[in-house]
Amino acid sequence: MQVASIQPPTAPERSIGAVLPTITGGVTFMMLTIFLLICADLQLHSTLHHDPAWLIHGTEVFLDGGKLYRDVFELNPPLIFYLTVPPVWLARQFHLFDIDTFVVYVFGLIALSLWASWLALSKDEALPPWIRTFTLLAAAIAVAICPAGNFGQREHLMIVFSLPYLLLAAGRARSLFRDRCLAFNIGVFSAFGFALKPHFLLIPFALECYIILRTGTLTRIIRAETIGLGAMTLLYAAVIAWFTPDYLTTIVPFGVAVYGGGFDSTLLAVLACPATLLLPLVLALHIVLRRNLRVPEFADTLCVAAVCSFIIYVVQMKGWSYQAYPVDATLFLGLAALLLRMPDTPRPSYFTVVISVLLLAMGLNNGVRRYQNEFMAEMASLVEALPPDSSIYVFTAKVSEAFPLVNYTGVGWSSRFDTFWLLPGLVTQPNPSHEIEQFVRDAVVADLTRQPPTLVFIDVAKRKAYFGDHDFDYISYFSTDSRFTAIWEHYQPITQIGHFLVFRRHAPGVRS
Repeated sequence: MQVASIQPPTAPERSIGAVLPTITGGVTFMMLTIFLLICADLQLHSTLHHDPAWLIHGTEVFLDGGKLYRDVFELNPPLIFYLTVPPVWLARQFHLFDIDTFVVYVFGLIALSLWASWLALSKDEALPPWIRTFTLLAAAIAVAICPAGNFGQREHLMIVFSLPYLLLAAGRARSLFRDRCLAFNIGVFSAFGFALKPHFLLIPFALECYIILRTGTLTRIIRAETIGLGAMTLLYAAVIAWFTPDYLTTIVPFGVAVYGGGFDSTLLAVLACPATLLLPLVLALHIVLRRNLRVPEFADTLCVAAVCSFIIYVVQMKGWSYQAYPVDATLFLGLAALLLRMPDTPRPSYFTVVISVLLLAMGLNNGVRRYQNEFMAEMASLVEALPPDSSIYVFTAKVSEAFPLVNYTGVGWSSRFDTFWLLPGLVTQPNPSHEIEQFVRDAVVADLTRQPPTLVFIDVAKRKAYFGDHDFDYISYFSTDSRFTAIWEHYQPITQIGHFLVFRRHAPGVRS
């Protein structure tokens, strides 16, 4: 099936192109530079999400010689640690705050992604300059503002790395892209995003199916960018097997056994997000407006990515906002693509109003959702008063009740875990795994012995997060091990803050 190339318009433009007649080239990059600098400054004055904060700490342990999945016990594959090495290493070399370095690093990746996207758009000679400019500005909003409080999350990084690939796919669907070297590099670049979590690979798979349907030939799947993506993904799989075999032999089996049982939400809770309503609305608008779009392939590829992102979000069954970010980002870009209408086609004003209102609402909704951490606000003064070289330990199943407190206060962390993510699914099982139970007990005893924490925070809430109706007591659970009991004799309660009892380590021989 031959796809006709887009010809320059002969009639006066009656589209958003009339608003952007001169914003091209250098002006575009100047606008983007100012925009990214403002966004970076705002993020530097915000609190980083607890997940990337923990991964920064884990990377520090890794750079100090610790072994991933032994000294740092984490559910995610190792690529996220490898990607976090550059900012942590730079922070150490220049004595900078690692979270600030991480933020600047991510904005550097955003700038690189937008530059690669601009190159991909520029190679498509059928695109008028204003379409390239408008698309790039919309992409900048999607990756710099829409993440909001989920900045630096793995889903955010996935969109940053995959953005040029998504735009390139639209050109491939029109058989208009010819630069093999650029395409290969974009494929390699996108692999760092799609490989962060295995289920992200659904997106390029679906896009390749779409390209085959549009071009009518199966051989289109063998292209420079798919070779780059496939080669890097296979190389990464080999790196996991060779350098971090514990991920395959310990993390994966343990995660399969207990993670879903503790952290899965109900389907109703997962679907209670804006994307559940926005996705069908955007798809309906796409169906109605597609025949009059200047570049329908842009909207096609972004809608395909949005549907895949929504499937990935639902399949994970967690309902966490950061897992819905790829849906938000691709829907935002899809809506922007629906404004790129043919210049000689009448456009009902109400469609423009509806799309513009949705774009504005999505931008504002994401932009104002800054990250906040109540635990850090309550505990910071207590932790900051500790002597130098002190460390803490938190008995909890929530990452946010340990990080980013550790990062911002500079206190040490005595555990190999970010949280006791193994316990909720384990202790609520009818027949819990004795192997996992013994592993957790051994790990806790080893960590408390290796680096005795000065303060220990214990979640004593009647209904603890992720334990459901199960009345779980951390100290009673671990006190069945005599080794833990001997360690715990050195701790006495000093206060209670919220639903946390706070214990302090006292000198040997001093009784509580």
